[in-house]
Amino acid sequence: MAVPIKDTFLYFAYGSNLLKRRIHINNSTAEFLGIGKLDSHQLDFIKYSDHWRGASATIIPTDNSHVWGAVWRLHVKDMPALDKQEGVDTNWYFAKSVDIITPDGVKLQCRTYQQVINPPLRAPHEELPPERRPSSTYLDCIVKGAIECDLPKDYITELKKIPHNGQKASPKMIEKLKIMNMNDIKAQFFSIGRLDNCRLDFIRHSNFWEGPTATVVPTANAHMWGVIWRMHTNNISALNEQEGVERKIYYPAYVNVLTPYLGSFNCLIYIQKVNPLPIGYNDEIPIERWPSWTYKEVIILGALEHQLPEYYIQMLEKIKNNGGKGCFKMYCLLLRYAKEKPCRCIIQKKIEKPRQLDLRKLRQQKENI
Repeated sequence: MAVPIKDTFLYFAYGSNLLKRRIHINNSTAEFLGIGKLDSHQLDFIKYSDHWRGASATIIPTDNSHVWGAVWRLHVKDMPALDKQEGVDTNWYFAKSVDIITPDGVKLQCRTYQQVINPPLRAPHEELPPERRPSSTYLDCIVKGAIECDLPKDYITELKKIPHNGQKASPKMIEKLKIMNMNDIKAQFFSIGRLDNCRLDFIRHSNFWEGPTATVVPTANAHMWGVIWRMHTNNISALNEQEGVERKIYYPAYVNVLTPYLGSFNCLIYIQKVNPLPIGYNDEIPIERWPSWTYKEVIILGALEHQLPEYYIQMLEKIKNNGGKGCFKMYCLLLRYAKEKPCRCIIQKKIEKPRQLDLRKLRQQKENI
């Protein structure tokens, strides 16, 4: 199950980090290896969390009980972030090494976390007292993570019986989970591919990205590269929602995509309803159609990650941007909120409005060059 790999460690998660999108907020290298059981321990809740607005999970050493969880492999560079998330520096949790038994009977040595304060032991099937109940959001993360990791059904049934305090997590925590969720679309990388007689362009301003978004424009003797994902048909409705099909931003279409080694495949793509004005294949994109810096950066990072042809990546890098940071600002703030202590400073000066792109001024500058 887990072949030792240099500069990595195994982590046993039994609480909110069962959920993939939760653990990846602060620990991007986390790789799910499977499930395991921690013997002689009991799952419980103690110490109120302002982020979750309820008691947080812990494990208590006790005989004749066990806790199921997920085994993650992480790079050692993520250990400080994981320790900070668990509040090791604030004496909330402490790290300890435990033996985890997989369903195949293999014993794995994993790092896990236990709260410094142990709650009083409960008798079997004794209900959690109100002051030690988790929030509905926190419990939902645990249950969804357990289902996602395919923990034993009887254990999931017991998790669902845990009472919550009726509270939702803080708005910042909920927003953080939504951003990492990305519509909960499950996709598997299949191959890179080339779409012939089409070019990449940008049209229709997005307030979220602070600039126009990408589309496909039919153009003779042109082509564009991209990624082919394999997805379950259950995800089509979520994908349509993400692409704004009902809001009439994009419409779905099927195209023939040529891969480097596997042949051609009929793939679903999304094309904007509004077509940009035609330009030559090698012409520059007009100023009013420049994407935001963030949007362009996401495209380039994806192209590098999937090793699109170098000449195509160079072409992407030459695309000019309007300087807008879009959702990047929100993402940075959420990362700071997750990793740093809350700031209680009072802002004295007036907050300036975001800069607006002056297209007329940019055109005049271009004409004067």
